[in-house]
Amino acid sequence: MSLSVCKMDRSNHNKYEVLYENITKTEDATLLAQLAMCDKQDHELIFIFPGWNRSINKYHRDDYTRALILAEIYKVD
Repeated sequence: MSLSVCKMDRSNHNKYEVLYENITKTEDATLLAQLAMCDKQDHELIFIFPGWNRSINKYHRDDYTRALILAEIYKVD
């Protein structure tokens, strides 16, 4: 999986731009996100997301079941 680091402009209809992409290590993506935070404005948000827009194969029961469990644990109320 690859990761991307992006910057969202909350003052401009939440438009975002990709700053770094095709990152293969989570640690590298985290470090690049922290670097981007050094120069962001107060109304901007730095975030990391999977570089590929693909869903989980529901028929791969192990991954799908684990994702459902994690969704319950980390769900925002």
